[in-house]
Amino acid sequence: MVRRIARLLFLAVFSATLLALAVAPASSGSPRLVEGYFNLRPDPRLCPSPVCGGVFASLLNRPLTPCPAAAASQACHASTVDWSRIDLDPQAQADFEAAALGGRAVVRGELSPGDVVDGFGTLGKLVVTEGWIAASSRRPRGGFFRVAPNGIVCFATPCFSLRESLLNTSFRGDVSGLDLSGAGAPQALRDAAWRELARGSILVAGRNRVVPDPGPAGHGLNLVATQFYLRVGSRPPG
Repeated sequence: MVRRIARLLFLAVFSATLLALAVAPASSGSPRLVEGYFNLRPDPRLCPSPVCGGVFASLLNRPLTPCPAAAASQACHASTVDWSRIDLDPQAQADFEAAALGGRAVVRGELSPGDVVDGFGTLGKLVVTEGWIAASSRRPRGGFFRVAPNGIVCFATPCFSLRESLLNTSFRGDVSGLDLSGAGAPQALRDAAWRELARGSILVAGRNRVVPDPGPAGHGLNLVATQFYLRVGSRPPG
């Protein structure tokens, strides 16, 4: 029992430790493709487009983002953003763009070299391949995870039937519960999240917490959400 408690405590802090230790790879100095999950903010600088304008993109869970044609930085500039692959109608796309640039959405995408401008070098381009909208206006805290069923079936609780994957890292772990109440979302959206989870996956910002003796199988480990995100637009193949 002591060993199991120690293991669960380790798992509860491991994802938070990864957030502190994760370091984006150093820039090679040559253009490259950077794939991952990003948050976005608008570029407010006042200078001619395309050098200014566009967005700044930061990899979630990483202190630095390797820019396509520059050194790693807290955020990389993309002068153009291609939203077409999430397949939204014009109004829905405009609404999602506003949410993403307002910090209320997460995008998965490909940051790559774009146009070359004399005197300014290679600019960045972001192609958005997935869009995820926040369930409420609350600020996300903790790590950002993708959560999906892992196929485990149990006859006693706690049952470690959910797989959490810390975005933009190699960390994977199993949890026995998911608490969405801390996101402050209405019940209808929490119900939608559980339906989406049953069909595939959702994104969750939050922290792990050990749950002492929730059932005969011993201690559990919950992912306690501060925010969760539902996919918008088309689904990827498979």
